[in-house]
Amino acid sequence: MPKSLRTIFLRVNYPHHDYIDLYLQHGEQNIGHFEGGDERTFASRPVDHRTFLAPVKIPMGEVVAVYLRIETQGPMMLPLELITQVEAVKEESVLLLFVGLYFGVIIIMLVYNAFIYTSLRDSTYLYYLMYMAAVAAQLFTLFGFGFQYLWKNPEIL
Repeated sequence: MPKSLRTIFLRVNYPHHDYIDLYLQHGEQNIGHFEGGDERTFASRPVDHRTFLAPVKIPMGEVVAVYLRIETQGPMMLPLELITQVEAVKEESVLLLFVGLYFGVIIIMLVYNAFIYTSLRDSTYLYYLMYMAAVAAQLFTLFGFGFQYLWKNPEIL
């Protein structure tokens, strides 16, 4: 009788690496290869997620070797986690709640200050609008949403 497979996910919880390659080996047999990174298209990722999330299927009671190759021009941060799908969905939903609240407040502040700027024509409010928009754009990118939703194909940049 074949052994049942247990699927867990390996997450590299930092979305700004250029190239990520994950190799899985069971004994002498290669059982998987996944690619990711922001220099590859978003569609090349094994899971449609803002960070690198790859399924690792492990036969019950067996050992699987995991090899991870990361190449990047920026900071080499490796917050690695092995999580279940339920944990990943739960953590992502909590994060999305707080990120949505944050960006909702930022949008309200942008609209309010744009109204004040159009009423008073004070350049200070225009500078403040540009500053808030820049900070929001930076955080949108740092969380990995820019690559997920806006520029999925690095060749067009």
